[in-house]
Amino acid sequence: MLMASVGMAAASGTLGFLFLLQHGSQKPPGWITIIALITYIIFFSIGMGPIPWLITGEIFPNRTRALGSSVATMVNWFSAFGVTFLFANMEESLQDYGTFWFYTSILGFAFLFVFILVPETKGLSNWEIQLALRKKNPFGGEREAGEIKSSGNFK
Repeated sequence: MLMASVGMAAASGTLGFLFLLQHGSQKPPGWITIIALITYIIFFSIGMGPIPWLITGEIFPNRTRALGSSVATMVNWFSAFGVTFLFANMEESLQDYGTFWFYTSILGFAFLFVFILVPETKGLSNWEIQLALRKKNPFGGEREAGEIKSSGNFK
């Protein structure tokens, strides 16, 4: 997801720059815009598109997985609606290049969020993922392993 957010931010920033050039006297070739758009789609397809759906099945404990996944799905779809609904208004107020740069900054925050808060789950069992998530404390470093209390439900 880190690589995906960097690739998407680079493509989105490039699109913003190309739109800025169109407002000036320079007209960049259309194929560069198409390449930037395809690059964005590729990076979205390998990271931010599918991986959040996989993570929702991994980060919630068994007892809260259904509710947590439902809430995460609802937030995802409402966010997609918000982007779609507000895009035209943002484009009108920020111009097309400003809108893409705004979303580029959001991708910068996404990179930081993933880097700081999302643990690597490759090859880990559900129990090990839960331990990793309990150790992460965004408001004061990491807890000691002795502080992790097991409910005894995992084997």
